[in-house]
Parts: sequence; structure tokens; C-alpha cells
Amino acid sequence: MFSGATALLEEDVFWLQEGEVLVRSTGVSSMNAGTLRLFALDGISGVLVQEDAVTIMAFSTPVFVEKESKFLMLVPAGQQWKYTGEVGDVFSFVEALDLLPPVFLRERLQKAQSFPVFSQEDLLTEMVRVPEERVAALDALQTTPVMWLLAANHPRSVGPLWIAEPPVNYPKQFEVIQTVLLPFTDRVYRAVPTELVVQEWGKHLPSALTFFGEREEVFPRYVQLVKPLLMQFAEEGYIERMEWYMRVLEKFAVAYSSEVQAHLEQLRHVPLAATLLKEHKEEEIVPSQQEELPGWDAVMLETMMRDLIRQSGGMFLTSTELETHPPYEVEVRSLVLSSPTKDRIVSFTYNVARNIVFDVFREGTTYPLPVTWEQFVMWMKK
Repeated sequence: MFSGATALLEEDVFWLQEGEVLVRSTGVSSMNAGTLRLFALDGISGVLVQEDAVTIMAFSTPVFVEKESKFLMLVPAGQQWKYTGEVGDVFSFVEALDLLPPVFLRERLQKAQSFPVFSQEDLLTEMVRVPEERVAALDALQTTPVMWLLAANHPRSVGPLWIAEPPVNYPKQFEVIQTVLLPFTDRVYRAVPTELVVQEWGKHLPSALTFFGEREEVFPRYVQLVKPLLMQFAEEGYIERMEWYMRVLEKFAVAYSSEVQAHLEQLRHVPLAATLLKEHKEEEIVPSQQEELPGWDAVMLETMMRDLIRQSGGMFLTSTELETHPPYEVEVRSLVLSSPTKDRIVSFTYNVARNIVFDVFREGTTYPLPVTWEQFVMWMKK
């Protein structure tokens, strides 16, 4: 707790009555804050209770918010939300979300690293730290809808949760929120690891939007919320990531709204400008981009790297090594990537903040120039 905060411990439940607290959880943590109950999963979260508002800060884990045992909303990682007594619909909620200031985010993440963990259960850690044991972890999450929703929007586990079957008793409201918020889960941490997840999102999107009214009315409003995010991807050089979402939205625009279709078409001009800017001013863009991204710890870096490798068809040898260099880089040694004609053993360094691979060593030759992860995989598979 920070100076001036007041809290109680009632029946093993922490209740913040006033002031600010920062929480580090391994597994599941829960607490009361003012009139709200909050749940977080494997990460850092914070809350500020004031007389007229409760501000939830989701530093590196999403935060599930409920009041009087009724679900209110899910705050995506890297963002904050001020609750003043009214929520409105999910679209109003997204409009009210704010990015956590980068310097503040980084400072809180660093401060929390020395904290003892505040946790009551341990459902996700095995899936996060030991990817080979994900089946058991998924089975455990299947029994807990709240935890499934948290994990499905968690930067560390978006991939495996989105391609797995949700719990049988998963509430429709949770499914809708999981779907609507996916692009915003990708806003800070680039949590979505592959287009496969976005394609799955596209399958659920029509029914999710219908939950709020007629698709023809709801879809344009939703696109207006997603559009700034797509522009952000393009301006930061994440062209392929933008295209993942564009392909899904354009498909529905044809069916639901010619006006939206025209707006999306305008975005096609953004990647060209972004690409040219990146080529001619790379030295200016890269430091700014890294400054805005929070650092990743060693566990997050290794987990993300293993996910990328598996999704790209890479194979681990007994000699394969992953050496993390927080906050952004991972060295990979002796990894097998297969092409139609042969298996290749490669070593390289990956930078998560820039989504680039460099210092590639293949078949006795070193290739120092950087390429994007997607370009690297295509090159290896030729």
C-alpha cells in the first residue's frame, strides 16, 4: 500500500477503503476496493480508491471487475478505467479506457518486482512457465469461467485460450466481452500472437455484436472504436498485424455497411505512408516505439518466444537454448525450421518491442540485418 491508504482484512479478503495499492499476483488474486471486487491473474495490477471514484490499473494482467457479485467489466492489460458509479455498454466502456502513461507503467512494474506475491490460487502459472503442461492448466481453467475470461485476455495466454474450447458453463456475457475486447487486449502488449487468433475472433464477432442490437447499427460503431487502433498499428510499423484485423472487418463491412467499407478502404493508405516513414526515419521511430512499450520479464519473454516458435512450425532440439535479455530481447540457439526441401538449424535474436529478428546464423553464414518475424519465417521456409 502507498502512504495514506487505509484497508481492512475481513475473512481473508483484503479490502481497500481509501488510497492506492499495488498488487503482484502469481495465479489468481482477489480483493475488494470500495464497493467493487477485483480479480487479477499472474501479473501486476493496482487500484486507487477515492471518495467519488475507483480507478483500476491493469499494469500487466487484465482485471475482472464485479459489484455485488454481478460482472461489470474487464479492464485490458496496459490500460486503466475510472469507475464513478455508471458503466454503460461495452462501447462506452472502451471509449472510457485510458492507456497507462508509459513512464508510470514502467515504474510500477519495476516497483512490484520486489513485492511478495498476493495470491489465493495458482491456475495459470503452469501454463505460462511450462508450456508443455498447458493441457492440465486448460483443464483447470475450464472449471472457472472468471479465470477463463482473464486468461483469454491475458498477454501471456491469448493464443492458447482463443483456440481452445471455453468452459461449458461459460456465460454468454463473458464470451461477448472476450470477443469485443480482443483488439484492445492487443493495444499495449501485442498480445495476439498469430492471425489464427484473429480469424477465430472473426467467427465470434457477428454473434457478439448482435448481443448489443442490430448488426447494421452496432457494427459501424464498433469499427469506429477499432479504427484508431488499426491506425496505431500502421503508424508503428505493425502492418501485418493491421492486415489481420482489416481482413475480418472488411469481410463484414461488405455485408453490413458500405459506409464502413469506405472508411476501412481509406486505411489502406496508412500502411504505405508508415512503411515509407519506417524506411527513411527508422532511427527516429525505433527509440520512440521502445519508449512506449513496457518491459517484459524473463518468463514473459520466454513464453512468448516459445509460442511464436510453435505457431511457426519450429521444432526444439535437446541442444536448443532460449536466453532472455529483459526487457525486450531473446536469443534463440539451435532451432529447427523446416522448408519443403530440408530442415534448417538456425540461431537468431528476437526483439519483441520492434517485432524484428536479427543476427541470424544459418548454415555457416551470419545475416546481421533485421527483418520482421513474419519475413524471417517466410525466408526460412523457402
